[in-house]
Amino acid sequence: MSALVYLPVLVVLILNGKLQGAALLYAVCAGVLSSAVPYAADLIALRRVPQRFFGVFMSVNPVIAAVAGILLLGQVLDPHEWFGIAIVVTANALAVATSR
Repeated sequence: MSALVYLPVLVVLILNGKLQGAALLYAVCAGVLSSAVPYAADLIALRRVPQRFFGVFMSVNPVIAAVAGILLLGQVLDPHEWFGIAIVVTANALAVATSR
């Protein structure tokens, strides 16, 4: 569905001669690496990790994204944003710890 929405943008880029092979390759790689690879990794992990822990592992993704933002982009989160992430991770950890 997303590809259909971006199809007019692709047509405009091609007609204006702004789309070159390298740019298209980068776009395809970014699309695959940001969606297909993480989805496959999640499915593989879900088969190997107990289901109750999988939610906790998934709640750590915002922490990883925040650290990547700091290290790669220099984007620092505000204290209330870190607090929000901590609440989500803690809630998931407590849910797993208290479940039977």
